[in-house]
Amino acid sequence: MVAGCQTAQQAADRQKVTRHEPKLVQKADGLFYVAGQDKPHTGKHTAWYSNGEMAWQGHIKEGKRHGEYSQWHAVKDLLHVKGQYKDGKRDGDWGQWYFNGQQEMTSTYSNGQVSNTVYYS
Repeated sequence: MVAGCQTAQQAADRQKVTRHEPKLVQKADGLFYVAGQDKPHTGKHTAWYSNGEMAWQGHIKEGKRHGEYSQWHAVKDLLHVKGQYKDGKRDGDWGQWYFNGQQEMTSTYSNGQVSNTVYYS
């Protein structure tokens, strides 16, 4: 490969998450806290890749993931994963997409346990 020539996916694969708002830490009790705080976090949590693209966005309730969660590929603002959390566990339908936008799979969860997964080709 000639230096400087790369696919968009190769460029995306090298992106790192460099910014979190707010900056959360997961403590030994398994709950998420804003760094330096003693009370479990409640509110939105967002992260960005080093190229400025949004990496993921979700909600935290009393220190546990709760509500809609979305994650994107690092380039082209393409959805990668989308689903729901309930009291810190995956719940309901979750989808996952390839870098080209085609759906890779769907899974159904109840209380964190997967009950069905369908793969697409």
